[in-house]
Amino acid sequence: TFQTQAYVTVTGTGFAQQQIFCKVGLALKAAQAAWVTSSKAICPVSPRLGGNFSIEVSNNEQDFTASGMILRRLADSYKKASVSPSCGPIAGGTMITISGLEEVKEIRLSRQSAVLHLVNGSTTIAITPGVKSEGLIELSMKIGESDLVTHSD
Repeated sequence: TFQTQAYVTVTGTGFAQQQIFCKVGLALKAAQAAWVTSSKAICPVSPRLGGNFSIEVSNNEQDFTASGMILRRLADSYKKASVSPSCGPIAGGTMITISGLEEVKEIRLSRQSAVLHLVNGSTTIAITPGVKSEGLIELSMKIGESDLVTHSD
């Protein structure tokens, strides 16, 4: 089965490759983030998280940024979303169906654009591009004016 986990890409400077942590909203415990570059990290957020929240980052899990950046996410829109199938050949060309989301404007797999075909208001078909290697890939969707990033197994 396909499971989604939501992620937010955070940009900044001085992100340590060994460890980087994110605190989302008023969370007491920080989550391990995925280091991408010294200026980019990917922070996990709950797919059920809704409303306004902040994300702060730390290289040592104690001294967090305090940028005051507030993000808004309308969680109810994503609860019924599904993507299938959850795998395909690295050469691309797989037709994937995104159901339960309206206003899908763009889909990227590992930062490469997929070709979109709107079937109806809440179903979108995308033809996947090729990717460089096997394994976990990043699936990004632009929904209306906001971005949602998820990963799949």
